[in-house]
Amino acid sequence: MNTSKILITIALAGGLFTSCVRSYYVAKRPEQPQEEQPAKPYADAIWIPGDWQWKGHQYTYANGHWDHPKKDHVYVKGEWVKGGSGYYWREGHWR
Repeated sequence: MNTSKILITIALAGGLFTSCVRSYYVAKRPEQPQEEQPAKPYADAIWIPGDWQWKGHQYTYANGHWDHPKKDHVYVKGEWVKGGSGYYWREGHWR
């Protein structure tokens, strides 16, 4: 009986995590807005470029910002990816 409960819990938890990752496709990539990069606020600041976010039925642009570097990580910029249904935005992230 305990094994069944554990398996059900794992299945439900897995479903929660996979539902969080979703790609929204558009036929045409939005135009990249021009963005001014303000002066560095502190010596080790790194620029995180703007990112596209899905809002309602379209992508909207969120401006870039300065951030503190994460130890032993590099920032991977977001990018548009061509898929079977058009294009989707792969968010920038720390790796």
